Amino acid sequence: MNKTKYAENYIRNKILSGEWKVGYILPNTIDLAKEIGVSKFTLSEAFKPLVDQGIITRKTKTGTVVSAICSKREGTILTIGSARHMSDYAGGYLEAAIMTKSQEYLEKKDFNFKLATGVGKTFEAFMDSMSVLNDTTLLNRTIGVLNTIGWFPLKEFERRKIPTVSLSTIVTPGRNEVIVDVCSVFRQCIDILLSHKAKKICIINMDFTSHSLNENDFSIKKDNHIKDTLTDIKNSYNNIDIINLDAGAIVYGDVYDTFKNYYKNNPDLDAIFIGDDSVISEIHRVIIDLGLKIPEDLKIICWTNKNRNYGFPLTWTRFELDIDLVVDKMYNILINQIDGIGDEEHLLIESKIIIGDSL
Repeated sequence: MNKTKYAENYIRNKILSGEWKVGYILPNTIDLAKEIGVSKFTLSEAFKPLVDQGIITRKTKTGTVVSAICSKREGTILTIGSARHMSDYAGGYLEAAIMTKSQEYLEKKDFNFKLATGVGKTFEAFMDSMSVLNDTTLLNRTIGVLNTIGWFPLKEFERRKIPTVSLSTIVTPGRNEVIVDVCSVFRQCIDILLSHKAKKICIINMDFTSHSLNENDFSIKKDNHIKDTLTDIKNSYNNIDIINLDAGAIVYGDVYDTFKNYYKNNPDLDAIFIGDDSVISEIHRVIIDLGLKIPEDLKIICWTNKNRNYGFPLTWTRFELDIDLVVDKMYNILINQIDGIGDEEHLLIESKIIIGDSL
């Protein structure tokens, strides 16, 4: 934890414990900085959020006075999504569900948190989406950020020392994260399909790099990591093909035609792994239109989110991600950061394999 946050939490804890009551005059800056073990400048920086929240008041003659009882768990939590994730098709469900379940989660807890949800590729666009660009006090009231899209730039929040936690697929140094290990799922699925005598396998993956902001974008790093894993898998076997679908394929309805044409050109295909939940319904439509029997003609494993029907038989074999668990873990990390008791954390969430009748 940085020294400024440490000093801020030191003062908060004194007030929360009742040791420093409303009207109490804090020790002078030199003595208090020495007591906490920080510099005068760091202490002055620690005062700012407390002043903004009305917890302390700094007076020229009197000094710094406790003006209100504070709570670490009181303020606004920003949840960040994107327009893609908030759309109606299944691909938006993971991030949109996290944002929805944030409200459900907080309603079950005794926290004085308010949620502010927005979408956008940049900090400015995100703020504008909530129509709060002119609300100069919003960020002063913000005590945490729940980021459901890994590529979102968090520097402005980090500069303001606002705790953040992100949903990710790879470890990103300097961030607090809940990580969904997609690459591990890819490898496990191939092993399962091969154990069921699959002779030709196709992996269907979504590629969002064309929608990234720049070459240093987190999204590019994430998708390149996934594509490197898939390339390694393909090079390790002689019976695996990979279809990398551009994100626009969903919007423009190209998934159906792409997979249908692939199957017609590869009649020996007998197994597929659908690696993104957004395309399952379209693949299922191709299967129906071609009259394929599952699993006699085609073995299938797909990746889904728990308790979500994507327009396919729920008896299919699938890897499921527990959204409730993801939300719970993201908030555990975020609240620890808000309370000033958490170090940088990268928590791995594993998807559960559900063996069905599609193998």
